[in-house]
Amino acid sequence: MHHLAARGWVCASANYRLAPRAKLPDMVADAKHALVWLRAHAREYGADPGFLAITGGSAGGHLAALVALTPGDPDLAPGLAGADTSVQACVAMYPITDLLDQEGLANPGLARLLERSVIGQARPAVDQLYRRLSPLHRLGPQAPPFLVIGGEHDVLAPLAATRAFVQAFRERCQAPITFAALPGAQHAFDIFHSVRANAAVEAITRFLEHHLAVHRGRPLSKP
Repeated sequence: MHHLAARGWVCASANYRLAPRAKLPDMVADAKHALVWLRAHAREYGADPGFLAITGGSAGGHLAALVALTPGDPDLAPGLAGADTSVQACVAMYPITDLLDQEGLANPGLARLLERSVIGQARPAVDQLYRRLSPLHRLGPQAPPFLVIGGEHDVLAPLAATRAFVQAFRERCQAPITFAALPGAQHAFDIFHSVRANAAVEAITRFLEHHLAVHRGRPLSKP
């Protein structure tokens, strides 16, 4: 955020309710309400309300991707009927993308965590809820451009699941997706400064600046 702010971006970090006190989709609704507020007040902070990007890592990566893929979904945004909840770009870092995990690609502990704390119901009983809350199952023509970053050694959001999401995105969505699989990187690799983390920051900056330029009709020579 400091790097982007130094380059003229207006950045906001939004709080949302947390499990186990709150349950999905409460967090999604909070993020969408924050998005609507930011769009309404963007000009007060020198931001462009026509170009909003959402980012996040891990659970935040899941949340960012789900928000980006579900503009106008009334079930995920109670009280926001008719509000613009779209974003123009999404950066999802080591995200959880498929709560159903029908292919068995996710960390084995994910199902237990979801059932006990995050959703609070066993998957077989609410299969459709798990599907509605999975970015993998919300892909379609409404998707904005995505940048997805994952680590080859990630044990919480395994790269195989991330690759499956990226492949499905390319098959079902019209927008471009950029995917970076980082050799040697673990989950949350960017918490500490490193050559790898700094390179990811530069990649995110180039991605966002490219798509902002495209949005304004002045595309850069390279994304």
